[in-house]
Amino acid sequence: MTSIMSRCFCILFSALSLTCVACACEGKTPEKTEPEFTIKGPSVIEADSDGMIQEYSVETSSDVTWRIVRKSVNTWSEARPASGTGSGSFKITVQKNTTGNSRQMNYSAYVNGEERDAVITVVQSGRRDTWDEKGDNLFHPTEGIKAFNSARSVDYKRDGQAVLAIDVTEPIVIAVADKEYDWGFFQLPTIAMSKSGSIRVSWQFRYDTEENVTSPEAEIPTTKVSLDGGSTWIDSDIEINSPDPYSVLLPDGDILTADTPTALDTAGLHLPKPVEKREDRCYYRYSELPTALQGVEMRRWDSRTGKASRFRASLDDPGSLRFSISYYFPIKWWGNMIIDPSDNALYAVMYYSSYETADHKADKALSCSCYKSVNEGLSWTLKGKIPYVWDDTYDKDGPSRSYYGYSEPTFAILPDGSFYCVLRSDGPMYCTRSYDKGHTWTTPEVMAPNGVYPQLFRLANGILCLKSGRPGEQLRFSLDGYGRTWTDPLDLIDYQADYDSGKGWTFNTCGYGEVAICSDNSFYITYSDFRHKTESGTFRKAILFRKVTVNKY
Repeated sequence: MTSIMSRCFCILFSALSLTCVACACEGKTPEKTEPEFTIKGPSVIEADSDGMIQEYSVETSSDVTWRIVRKSVNTWSEARPASGTGSGSFKITVQKNTTGNSRQMNYSAYVNGEERDAVITVVQSGRRDTWDEKGDNLFHPTEGIKAFNSARSVDYKRDGQAVLAIDVTEPIVIAVADKEYDWGFFQLPTIAMSKSGSIRVSWQFRYDTEENVTSPEAEIPTTKVSLDGGSTWIDSDIEINSPDPYSVLLPDGDILTADTPTALDTAGLHLPKPVEKREDRCYYRYSELPTALQGVEMRRWDSRTGKASRFRASLDDPGSLRFSISYYFPIKWWGNMIIDPSDNALYAVMYYSSYETADHKADKALSCSCYKSVNEGLSWTLKGKIPYVWDDTYDKDGPSRSYYGYSEPTFAILPDGSFYCVLRSDGPMYCTRSYDKGHTWTTPEVMAPNGVYPQLFRLANGILCLKSGRPGEQLRFSLDGYGRTWTDPLDLIDYQADYDSGKGWTFNTCGYGEVAICSDNSFYITYSDFRHKTESGTFRKAILFRKVTVNKY
């Protein structure tokens, strides 16, 4: 039988209090210019984990229309009634915690249609569970530790011994699409975090095509800011400048970013004779291209002025080719940049590389290259190439790739000074190493059966982390910090059944999440969920946010 526990709290909660503003004109009666809304009750409800259903009564004092909104993908806690006008009350219901994991639910208030700060947080304690390492199936994408729509606390065991404590918070909904959108719209989120802890998440709202690399004026807001660690999100024009996967923090506090200019129409270009024509692409020697098609576009944000300036950096890349596609000419230079502390030079591993072969043709498929800059990105020199090869055992589709071979590289400088790089291949993820600062690289090896947009990053405790996506959104951890071994994936999106049934790579998420590192062996992650179920029962794209903490035992 379901038991109901009712508790009424009358503690004044002042985190959401909008009061009268006095008129500055002497002798006049003060006029109320702000709506009054005060909520009485706890800022935090510590709910019993074992009770079947619990109810917590909360009172409101108001002269406006208000609405209480659950900021979560889950329904284990509800606000009823969720809206009202004037003073009244509502109840927070909380179900029994059968997950075994600690969990948290945040509620915000909308006053006259505008979202305010956090009103109530519901927490339920739980236990930690264990995960015995299984090892990746390199032939087929499979889910590992499931942390889909609820918090998860896991003791990760290797050879019977607990080696990691992994804690994932419940997903917080940042935004939900108002209707169905095509690929490219309402996805591909990015994250930035200021030194004070403010977080900004933006997402793409355009068609995701190579000739269209700039966003049109969005029809709806595509940016949210959180001032409370991700609990609540508001529309804001706060500008947060911090390094992202395409940028690097320079010693003087400036931020250098590799940009992608808008693709040019070939009709207005004076192009040389192509080295090779292949399908809809024409390959040209880089050294023979007009000035508009040479170099790489960079952006530098000045920490003193708060302004950014763009410049075209020179590129010394012998034997390289660039190509047009149909009627347009893209210039891509995508990857990440790192300052090597041993020589204070900038190193970058970038993709969209193609080189002229001995028989004067273009490489079979695109690859990646390593570059060095000794003048903070004003000029770049080729250090070494990572040519496209495939593993005959784990990558049966490798020989068929005639466009993207390796792409979307991410690399890290390891404690011993060596370089470690992870590569997308439109099939398995590959990894390779360099022991001579990017001049030569080991033959790439398959490290996981899937993964787009990988990102390597290191926590304060030395753990090397890897984020990748599609299918799903996955996290892996290397305890030794060198990537010699990786944990089973931690999965944030439920994809296995849909993927195995043939619905493909992009049914559940775009797979292009991003992370921001915290200072306590934790990081924030934002990602897209294409199958977010709304209160009306429809499925819409959504942008989600979570915190992940990883500690060694």
